[in-house]
Amino acid sequence: MESPNPRSRFEELKLLYQRITETEQGYSIWEQENAKKGKLMQVVQKELRELKISIALVQLDLVASPEITEKVSSLTAEGNTQDLLNLILDMVSDLEKYVAIDRTKPDMAYIKRSVKTLAILTELLASLD
Repeated sequence: MESPNPRSRFEELKLLYQRITETEQGYSIWEQENAKKGKLMQVVQKELRELKISIALVQLDLVASPEITEKVSSLTAEGNTQDLLNLILDMVSDLEKYVAIDRTKPDMAYIKRSVKTLAILTELLASLD
């Protein structure tokens, strides 16, 4: 029985080492590409969030009081979702009180404006989370 040639074993090990190195390099390139894609996705998500906030503020300008618009603008700049939620809950409470008062002729414009404002704020709150 012949013993295997040490040179051929060396060549096999050399080829195996080369394949492992190529695989590691390919994996490294793949990791770098995924990291770039991840960073790109973060940028896109941030810009989309900023766009949603901008659209909500423009919509608020059309229906909400200037005080509400200013407060919401400040809260979104701070990223303060808890205070924004509190503002929404306060508005809901105010609207409930307004509707609960026995009125023969309720101000439907006020109610419609309040409902639209609440819808915009709710949508904005959802986009901030």
